Amino acid sequence: MAEPIVITGAGIVSALGVGQASTLDALRHHRTGVGPAPRYLHTLLRDYPVGEVPLSNDELRARLGIAADQPANRTSLLGIMAVAEALQQAGLSTLDSRPSVLVNGTTVGGMDLTEDYYDEYLAGGPHAHYAAIHDCGSTTGLIARHFGHFFAWATTVSTACSSAMNAIISGCNLIRSGQTEVAVVGGSECLTRFHLNGFRSLMILDHDVCRPFSDDRAGLNLGEGAAYLVVETLSSARRRNATPLACISGYGNACDAYHQTRTSDNGEGPCLAMRKALAMAQLKPADISAVHTHGTGTPNNDATELTALQRVFGTDSLPELHATKRLTGHTTSAAGSVAAVIALLELQQGATVMVNAFGFGGNDSSLIIARETHDTHEAHETHELRQPVYVKADCGISATADPDFRQWLSPLESRRMGKLLKRAIVTAEQAMQLSGVACPDAIISATRYGCIDNTEKFLRQLQTASEQQPLSPTNFMQSTHNTIAALIAERHHCHGYNTTYSHGPLSHEAAMNDALTQLRLGDISTALVVVNDELTPTWADALRHADVEPPLAASRAIMLTTDPANALYQIS
Repeated sequence: MAEPIVITGAGIVSALGVGQASTLDALRHHRTGVGPAPRYLHTLLRDYPVGEVPLSNDELRARLGIAADQPANRTSLLGIMAVAEALQQAGLSTLDSRPSVLVNGTTVGGMDLTEDYYDEYLAGGPHAHYAAIHDCGSTTGLIARHFGHFFAWATTVSTACSSAMNAIISGCNLIRSGQTEVAVVGGSECLTRFHLNGFRSLMILDHDVCRPFSDDRAGLNLGEGAAYLVVETLSSARRRNATPLACISGYGNACDAYHQTRTSDNGEGPCLAMRKALAMAQLKPADISAVHTHGTGTPNNDATELTALQRVFGTDSLPELHATKRLTGHTTSAAGSVAAVIALLELQQGATVMVNAFGFGGNDSSLIIARETHDTHEAHETHELRQPVYVKADCGISATADPDFRQWLSPLESRRMGKLLKRAIVTAEQAMQLSGVACPDAIISATRYGCIDNTEKFLRQLQTASEQQPLSPTNFMQSTHNTIAALIAERHHCHGYNTTYSHGPLSHEAAMNDALTQLRLGDISTALVVVNDELTPTWADALRHADVEPPLAASRAIMLTTDPANALYQIS
């Protein structure tokens, strides 16, 4: 038996309130945090309910002791608030010398500032320096730096609405492999006009408070928030005299490999994620007391999730289902950890619950949390695994020379893709052909800004249209960083592990480490790591105005395997 991973602290900020106490009080009294219109978000879309954290940026700064002139975006402020509560409950001090890691999930990053000051970014105006904290990795950096040198390492997972859940999975794998004993895992996301208009372009927002799984459900309500768990080995908790709140029994990630925004009719991705979590926990479906569903309230998502639940648990034996987005709003990237902390608060003695989080691109994840007695577990030392890993293919495209995309993509496919997606598809296809691996067990993407061309196009539309008309759903969909990994999986019907790291220049390192970790743990036998970035002239100028060196455009695909046959070389 592997040493248990326990939860020793939790922090949460959402529309229900700030902290565990106010959140639990709202849940007990059935108070919703979803309001009729945004209070702090300056938008013309006043007829869509949202779930806002009940604090302005100035109030958040005051509570955290962050000066008005200190760079911070709302996503980072919410994240700092929730991380602080989690550390306090876990009994961890920022002066603690033990190495800890932060795995953060986010997608919007600093978009709240970018959409307000985009013109100044390009012209070198007084707010141009905010361009330096636009990207997801920089937002995570703001959170980590607030706690001094407490975090020895930090990284960012960006898989849309499953980001925080995948951050939890990533952190637990770091613990399982012996790379750390303590990790703070979760996610943060603030409301922005970019996201509100983006989901509007997909026509999945409800004009009323959302009604997950109801017959008359009509869409979702966007929300914002942050939530984090402190997870560590049981032996670490015992050495610190920390009280375990619960145990993480199992988790799973799978790809629906069906569509960028729609979910499959048979719920293959969600079904696989739940079954992986049960298998890891060595539990039967009947052992699950309740499921905290993804439950967005959209007709497609809820139908798919219910189908997947019935496949896993049986049509007539479903456990109790919880759907809390009607109370918090859909906190997008933070949704998985928000649901996990709510599940933790609601756990009864001896109960075992499952938490689901599903994202764009069919990125589906499940987590099992158990409130069990840990004294019966025998602690075992966790050793770093040294199973050899080999490179079967390593393909790249020069930043100055593109291949003939017509050899790989149909005219219809090409019309729907920007250049970065085309380059990503070609390098991935080359790596799979050269390695002879038609469908890798894992597809792991690394990108700093994602499809920044699509992001900028949507921003310009947002400025020009002034929210008066629906904007391009294609540009919005492709602005999510996990578009690349999702498209590769969809093309080859790869239902395995699928994730994306977006942590600035260290994105590639994080993606490679995740692949090597899972290969050495024996969770997978093949992994495709894809590294892709582009840079538009306007965004390059914006970064220069912010005194940031623009990254180089890159497209690379690496096939890793535990099979030494026909390998190019071994990774030590």
